Amino acid sequence: NEDAAIAAAKSKYRIELEWMRRQPQARESKSKARIDAFYKLERATKPRPLDPNLSLEVSGQARLGTKIISMRHVSLKFGDRIMLDDFSYDFCSGDRICLAGANGIGKTTFTKLITGEQPPDDGEIEIGDTVVLGVYDQLGLKFDEAAEKQTVLEFVVEQVQMQDDEGTANEARR
Repeated sequence: NEDAAIAAAKSKYRIELEWMRRQPQARESKSKARIDAFYKLERATKPRPLDPNLSLEVSGQARLGTKIISMRHVSLKFGDRIMLDDFSYDFCSGDRICLAGANGIGKTTFTKLITGEQPPDDGEIEIGDTVVLGVYDQLGLKFDEAAEKQTVLEFVVEQVQMQDDEGTANEARR
């Protein structure tokens, strides 16, 4: 947590500030390394300035209802291999779920069950009305052939040119 780190740095900063304010004893000087460390610590205790050009806009954000995903008596088999047997679970708002296991154990299959790509053999899976599921497939993103040959720089230049063309078209309409 960034706030905790800043609080810890401020605590240490107070101690080091007292040391910096003290005069060195006769015929001695302060350690240069400790002085440098003090100034570095001083920078760390100050909150980072917010970039006025940076903004996060969330438009059309829907409220997540009380019903997220409800699985009741779900069973799934592939031949004689049982993936789920009479599994029931209610996913609640704020739940953090981790799917961990060896390769081939059924993590992707479980995800496909939840998203509706794989129907269960038995039981029912209900998804709340306001729930929108997003899954990053382990196969990655699929692009058309032209996009796969394009570099990131070429893509950015193309997008900027498209925006410039739209801007001049909008100005011409005025």
